[in-house]
Amino acid sequence: MWSAGFAAALTSDAHAASPNPALPFARLALGLILCSIVALLAALALRRFMRPGGPRLADFTGIFRDTGRQVSVLETHRLSPHADVCRLASGDKEFLVIVSPGAATVLESKTITVPTATQIP
Repeated sequence: MWSAGFAAALTSDAHAASPNPALPFARLALGLILCSIVALLAALALRRFMRPGGPRLADFTGIFRDTGRQVSVLETHRLSPHADVCRLASGDKEFLVIVSPGAATVLESKTITVPTATQIP
């Protein structure tokens, strides 16, 4: 019987067992101050990057992304409540695509030729 009480005393928390638990208030206060400073710096950084005239987050993401392969939507028409037909352009290619909830089907693909100065009447 006394072994069960001895084992419970060994596993109990030292702060809870004493009549006057000493919490590390200085440690708690420093943690609160540190977290507040980190949150303030994050808010200021977001405010700076979201400003219209300042540096943009997109300027930094261009470093990691290939900007030569961009897709642009030229036209979109709704065929039914669940299907659209879209004309897309990517580089020097143009695609006619039907998009439905189950799949996307390419109907036509062609290469775009840009007329030179001598070809323009």
